[in-house]
Amino acid sequence: IPLNGICDSRYECFNGGHCSNVTSKCECLSGYGGLMCELDINECASNERICGSSTCVNLPGDYKCDCDCFHSGKQCQKVSAIGIFVVVISSIVVILIIIFLVLFGIRTFIAYRLTKRTSRENELQLQNPCLATLTTGGMMIDDPLSNGASYIRPVGHRIYVPMETSFINAARLQANINDDEKRE
Repeated sequence: IPLNGICDSRYECFNGGHCSNVTSKCECLSGYGGLMCELDINECASNERICGSSTCVNLPGDYKCDCDCFHSGKQCQKVSAIGIFVVVISSIVVILIIIFLVLFGIRTFIAYRLTKRTSRENELQLQNPCLATLTTGGMMIDDPLSNGASYIRPVGHRIYVPMETSFINAARLQANINDDEKRE
């Protein structure tokens, strides 16, 4: 404590403070207080929001904010490069997962529709294997499961037409059936 307004070396200020001959008091550095700068000021207690949502840690004459990985700086006010990197990579991964799921869903839907259509065509063929439909633009297909039987797959229709019997033979067969019915 200064005597008669003059600082005396026997009474020194603590924690880096210095005695002022003008005021006859210790002038303390930031973070310290008291008559001789002997008290540490708890910046965390005096300002609860000093670190925002991060945790404030009191240090001798100072404070420190424990920032998350997305922020940096004295008061966690800056967005860190690591945080930006994590957000960008996470966003890309989420977008890729969504694209994959959409494409997988489309593929599954198309496969389901093709399976359903094929099973319906097979069912129609089993119900009426002699069904013949004249269409234009048909396509000949050999069915490996039917011992060489050929089918016409009309464009725009979902009917397989068995070709074991030609249309001329079918007409003859129908005429024979009609003749048999007349004889009876």
